[in-house]
Amino acid sequence: MKSGWTKCLLISALAVVFFAGFAPRAESQAIAGSYIAYGDSITACFVVGTTGCYPFLLAPQILGSPTAIPTLFAYSGDQGCDATNVIFNRSSRALGSTELDTLMISTNDAWVKGPGSYEAVFNTCQQAAISWLSVPLQNKRTAANFCPQPAGWSQDKTYSEVIGLSSTTNGASITWPSLTTPANGVIYIWYRIIDGNGGQFSYTVDGGAPSYALNTTIPSIATQNGGTQSVALLRITGLSAGAHTVVTKVVSATGAGNVVSILGIATPQVAATLLPVYVSGTPYQLNDQDSIATATYNTDIQNNILLLQSDGLNPVFVNVRAYNHGTPPEMFDQYHPNIPLGHMELFEAFYAAITGN
Repeated sequence: MKSGWTKCLLISALAVVFFAGFAPRAESQAIAGSYIAYGDSITACFVVGTTGCYPFLLAPQILGSPTAIPTLFAYSGDQGCDATNVIFNRSSRALGSTELDTLMISTNDAWVKGPGSYEAVFNTCQQAAISWLSVPLQNKRTAANFCPQPAGWSQDKTYSEVIGLSSTTNGASITWPSLTTPANGVIYIWYRIIDGNGGQFSYTVDGGAPSYALNTTIPSIATQNGGTQSVALLRITGLSAGAHTVVTKVVSATGAGNVVSILGIATPQVAATLLPVYVSGTPYQLNDQDSIATATYNTDIQNNILLLQSDGLNPVFVNVRAYNHGTPPEMFDQYHPNIPLGHMELFEAFYAAITGN
């Protein structure tokens, strides 16, 4: 999905025949108060324009108005870790929010990186993105919970709407405000990952034995759009019911190249009060090119969603591969569904997941 492609569309006569069975639904439902679509060029409609693309077909149906339009945070060429950066540059949904979010990302990861070691990088970025969208603001503890800041730490303003805590000083620690979990509960830590970074921190719960995390990934993030940093999700599992205290501590050597940055911690158990985040699987390419890669990332996304659901969150998998099969009548090029057929099929997939119809 490279930039610079012309915005054009050639619909074959066969595509028109196929499209006849996919008319937009006449009825609309006010399911949400606003709709935000995250993704890459398929969501942004870089190749084929905008108004016929699936977010623009979906918005009137779920917002209850024929003139409703989505808000797009989607960029051509983005990979999973790029999309996570976009999401962390936005404010959190609070309890009572009526915002509905969709995420379609992974086509470029499958194409550029392929299956193998990079899947772990994609997975931690996507888990961070979905969980951040799914956990309400009231459950999160961030730099805003500290006044003054912990000794040896400064505010990390990498993201415009999420202020974290950053340190390059060995031994600097943070005792986070207590979090309450149910039996067999989970605590999340969202932390920055940076290519070439030597930062490392330990984390303990209730004074127990420390565990460790690196503020980098192996292999590197290195997205095709030049991304070299993102956010990872750390899950502390199997906790007893009740209040818990988490302490994070810099264990890497003091130095500017060893950055430890933690954006926040949270418990996920009350996130069902928010609308679900609807997460697309990996679409087919034309004639199922890169079949192993796309199928592998599609399974990764399903597993990421199942994992977060097991923690008490409520993301929903959108099985776009059951609607769009990557045949020539459905595709604009190797990676992009066409208009009207291909994007109508994507609309049908999201609409079915959101409404159960």
